[in-house]
Amino acid sequence: MIDTITKIIEFIKLVVACLGVLPAVVALMKLLEAPGHGAEKKQAVLDLLKEGMLVAEKVTKIDFPNDAVLEFASNAIDLLTKAFNAIGIFRKVTTVPAG
Repeated sequence: MIDTITKIIEFIKLVVACLGVLPAVVALMKLLEAPGHGAEKKQAVLDLLKEGMLVAEKVTKIDFPNDAVLEFASNAIDLLTKAFNAIGIFRKVTTVPAG
């Protein structure tokens, strides 16, 4: 019983941690938004999040589920990019044919 409760608590902590970084992910995506270089921008967002989590761990001395949160953030970036492109928040670069 205690083991199950502990697992539920850990699950809830992870969900809260993942959802907690979502505003930072969106803010960083908007900050770095420019046409093109999607993979580099995504990596920059993930690197900034990782650095933030490492500093938070060091200061608070709390072990943070970095890998799981970064995996969530990576997937969130992909989903948010698709959504932002679809509704026009981000604009794809279009090329004009020569001639």
